[in-house]
Amino acid sequence: VIPVPQVTPMLTVSSGSAALRSGPSLNYPYVRTLKNGEQAEILGYYESWYYIRVENSSLLGWVWGNNVETAGSMENVPLKSDFPSLPTDIPDTITPPPTSEATAEA
Repeated sequence: VIPVPQVTPMLTVSSGSAALRSGPSLNYPYVRTLKNGEQAEILGYYESWYYIRVENSSLLGWVWGNNVETAGSMENVPLKSDFPSLPTDIPDTITPPPTSEATAEA
């Protein structure tokens, strides 16, 4: 039996640019922009998001699947569920800062 080499699945940004985020949602903090043609190794997935390592970098993050093309088998790519939780202390409404009123003296 001849062993078949494992081919690491790759992702290429194909739609202008893609935002790299710290988790699989638009609600997670932005890390940086991946440019058109930039490639990354696919390490995992969750719903329509890919967990990646940016090529020639140690940078890890999540990118939405609609802005990218994949190559290679996804068969052994794990479903990820160990991403950071979203902050729970986000207020529902934003209180505007106090305004300073100039006091006129007579």
